[in-house]
Amino acid sequence: MDISLIYVTCPNEESAVQIAESLLKDRLVACGNLVPAMKSIYHWEGELKHETETLLILKTIAPLISRIQRKIAEIHPYEVPCIIEWQSSSINSEYRDWILDQLKDSTL
Repeated sequence: MDISLIYVTCPNEESAVQIAESLLKDRLVACGNLVPAMKSIYHWEGELKHETETLLILKTIAPLISRIQRKIAEIHPYEVPCIIEWQSSSINSEYRDWILDQLKDSTL
């Protein structure tokens, strides 16, 4: 089974924790990593924005991606959240097995 990483930008650590805990509770992800104080520069509604965000990286399996995307969209505070999936091309077998074990109770 393919392992995926999901990259999500959040306005602050509190919202990233809320998203991660909700997905963990539902057994849709095995782990969430928060990287606070990431600087983002982008255009939004005709203005150049400079924001501090929290990066949330989630570890999961490919069959759960659409459910995860829907769940994040429901609870994310942004009007247009950044939700990007990366499929792993290489992962050590012990960590892959741990992810699969964490998600064995998820409903595919």
